Amino acid sequence: MKKIITVILLCIISTIAWTQSFVKIGNTTWATSNVDAPGTFAPQVHNYGKFYQWNKKTAYSTTGSVSKWNTEGSATRKWSATNDPCPEGWQLPSVQQIQDLLAQTKNSWIANYNNTGIAGYVFTYGSNELFFPAAGMRFSFDGSLYLVAKNGFYWTNTQNFTNEAVFLTFANNSLKTDAGFNTDAKTVRCVAKADNPITQTSAQTPASNMVENDGEFEIEFETETTLEVPVKTTDNQTKTQVSNAVNTTKSSTPANNNANTNATANKPKTQAQTTNPKQTVSSKQATTQTSKSTETNENGVKIGNTTWATSNVDDFGRFTTNQHDAGKIYQWNNKKAWNATGTVNGWKNTNATGATWSSANSPCPAGWRIPTLDEQKELLRHSNAWTNNWNNTGVAGRVFTDGSNELFFPATGYRSNSDAMLIGSGTNGYYWSETQYGSSYAYNLAFDSSKATSESHRRAYGRSVRCVK
Repeated sequence: MKKIITVILLCIISTIAWTQSFVKIGNTTWATSNVDAPGTFAPQVHNYGKFYQWNKKTAYSTTGSVSKWNTEGSATRKWSATNDPCPEGWQLPSVQQIQDLLAQTKNSWIANYNNTGIAGYVFTYGSNELFFPAAGMRFSFDGSLYLVAKNGFYWTNTQNFTNEAVFLTFANNSLKTDAGFNTDAKTVRCVAKADNPITQTSAQTPASNMVENDGEFEIEFETETTLEVPVKTTDNQTKTQVSNAVNTTKSSTPANNNANTNATANKPKTQAQTTNPKQTVSSKQATTQTSKSTETNENGVKIGNTTWATSNVDDFGRFTTNQHDAGKIYQWNNKKAWNATGTVNGWKNTNATGATWSSANSPCPAGWRIPTLDEQKELLRHSNAWTNNWNNTGVAGRVFTDGSNELFFPATGYRSNSDAMLIGSGTNGYYWSETQYGSSYAYNLAFDSSKATSESHRRAYGRSVRCVK
């Protein structure tokens, strides 16, 4: 016998957060929709919902620009219950629950989920399916949108460092946990609390239909089981922040194997970038040289008031042979050069000290130096554009121009601070400045196919170096 809930109940439900559906993955019950306004779920599985800064209670739109952006982070180790935007009976997932989700499911990227035109990741556990849309995020510095429809970023309840929190991140060929600024704004997918009544039910909520009966709208449940509906009022909007992931779990082969290669190259990334296949390299994986070359054909190109080298730094004190060569990767204020391909050994997740990059540790050849933040910002004020194939070299990157002068920066990617994993090669570029941001961070130029900007990251990350004089 069907249970009929009249329009009176429907009106009440319309004013509160109604749990539309849920899926059980292992021992965790997951909501099938993102959080929308605080205390509510998005109406459809493929809807982006809202963005939140970590442990904040203001919701930001996933489209357009925003005002009154908050740049103050949270110092707490866990996302507080008071600031949790999940509806009553739900909460932010832990890092372990995210890692279990990755380990216990078959998962793959999908470019067009159920013909909705929405891209994202699908997780399957037996007959249960969970879809996470690739909503992108908002940058911590100015709230600008980033990687919408290309990457997904979902907070956990855990902070790693004072200014960073752990999150799930994915793109069309990458799936892992990572850490980033807790003032970034990302999406939230909730899990059921232990005392939530739905944890005692089957894997999914009963199917329901809304029907009109003599002018009244009713909801019909195809079951005789009474479902208690957890609710939460929505007076305020909510912000959240990211939490950092220590262990990385890789996804299965993406379903979208035939994706256009140019589309892949154009995918911008952030702290969670597309990961290149690892390769085996020789034992000579990092070099520490002490002498700088004084014999160089590098004359540089003037952009604005600054003369920029046209090639990246290779080994310590030397430029690459060609302008499109990746060169080597360096941690901030450290003279050790790391390969820009394959895997490396001996990596140390240590943030260098110092208020600026010392001349003794600068890998730039004699007569050249690491650019300042202001010099990189001046560069960003000039015309620039993404190219997938610079001068028919097959190398992607960004071209900056000032009149007839042209400067190409290859998208070499970066190495993660925690494990030296190479991320974003061919899709992203990160170039250090000499300028610090606090005692553990430093500024860098960052770009992808959609934009170029200035960011700050932990000094233990590995970035490219482009010198000035």
